[in-house]
Amino acid sequence: MRLSLAEMDHEYELKEATAQGIKKGQNQGVNMALVQLAAGLINQGQSADQVQAFLTSVMKVSPAQAREYYQQALRD
Repeated sequence: MRLSLAEMDHEYELKEATAQGIKKGQNQGVNMALVQLAAGLINQGQSADQVQAFLTSVMKVSPAQAREYYQQALRD
């Protein structure tokens, strides 16, 4: 059975939306892991500068992201 162009478009959009949803979920998981990592470092007595330096140098996140993860860890 052949699909109409509208059905093919709908099928393509569904696949794209699913892929984007999966990627977003994976990114959220990574973000939560980095927040938890920052919280663990804080609990070990690391300073804000040490935590952020670790996140930027070892985990390869931007300085702005490192600050955000540190702030989130403090809130949680």
